[in-house]
Amino acid sequence: MFWAKFLVVPIALAMCVGVTDQIDPDYNGEVDLISGEAVTESDDGEINSPYVAIPMDNGGANAVYDMKNAVYRYTCPGCHNTIVSTIADGLLTNSKVSISHEKGEPLKLFRNGEEVDNADLSNISAPGRYSVVVTGVNVEHSIMSFSIAGKKSSEYTDYRLPSGFDFTEVVYNDEKMELKDLSKVELSEDGKYEIAYRCIATGVRYNLELNVDHTPPQFTLQGVSDYSAGGPVTIVDEDKSDSITVLFNDGGAQKAPSDGVLTAPGRYTVIVTDDAGNTVSEDFEIRFYLNVQGWIFALLLIAAIVAVIVFMKYSKKNLRVR
Repeated sequence: MFWAKFLVVPIALAMCVGVTDQIDPDYNGEVDLISGEAVTESDDGEINSPYVAIPMDNGGANAVYDMKNAVYRYTCPGCHNTIVSTIADGLLTNSKVSISHEKGEPLKLFRNGEEVDNADLSNISAPGRYSVVVTGVNVEHSIMSFSIAGKKSSEYTDYRLPSGFDFTEVVYNDEKMELKDLSKVELSEDGKYEIAYRCIATGVRYNLELNVDHTPPQFTLQGVSDYSAGGPVTIVDEDKSDSITVLFNDGGAQKAPSDGVLTAPGRYTVIVTDDAGNTVSEDFEIRFYLNVQGWIFALLLIAAIVAVIVFMKYSKKNLRVR
C-alpha cells in the first residue's frame, strides 16, 4: 500500500505538466489534476482546492468552479468542448454574461429559441433566455443555459434555483420575506425583489434584483364602439413609453402613425406592449365613410353627372328642332 501511494504522486504531477510551472518538486501530498496545485486541508478537515465540482441538473456537461478566477468551467462529454462562463447553468441574472471557448467544436448561442448571428460571447447583455450549444459533425449538444432579466420583467412568476444553490434572503419592497422553500421564490406580485443566494459547494454568494411588473398597459381607441367605427380612430396610450404596432387587413405588423390616427377603412388589430413585456391587443373595423375631402369629391362627381345629363338632353332637343 505504501509503494502504491508513493507512485501516485509522481504520476499526478506528471499529468499536470504544462498546466502550471509552479510545482514544488519536494511536495509529496495530493495534487489537483486540473490545476497541478497542492490540495490542502483546512482546520475543520475539509479539502481546499482551487476547483470545486458543481452538480448539474441537465445530466450532460461536467462543471467545476474556478475559485481563483471566479468562473465556471463546463466540459461537454463526448465532444471534448470546454467553455468558461461567468454564470452557472440554469441561473437568472440582470448583469452582463461573458463566455469564452477554450477548445472543441464550434459553439452557437441561442436567444429565446433563435440563433444569435455573429454573437459576441464575451458581452451578452440583451434580456432573454439563452442556450450555449455545441455544433459539429453529428454533434449538437447544449452545454449550458441561463437567462438575463431586463430592468422590468413580466416573464417570471417564480424563480427556482438549479441544484447546488439555495436562497439566503429575499426582500420584497423593502420587507424581508419568509423563505418556506430555499430553492424557489414566488414573483407573482408586482414590485422590487432583492434576492440573495449562494452556491452550496463553494459558499460563493450572489445578489439579484428584479423589478416585476405583470400589469398590462392601458390604452383607449377613440371612435370605436362595439368593435367598429364609422370614421377615423385615434389610439390614446396611457404611457408614452409603450410600443404600439398595428395589423391592417391581416397584413404584417407596422408601427402606429405618429399622431395615432387610423383612417383607412378595413380590419385592424392594435397591439400595445409596455417596457416590462406585458402585451394587450384589441380588434376593430373601420367601415367605409366619407370625410370632408370625400364629400367634396362626391358632390363634384354628382355635379359632373348632372351636367352631362343636362348637356345630353339639351343637345337632343336642338337636333329635333333643326
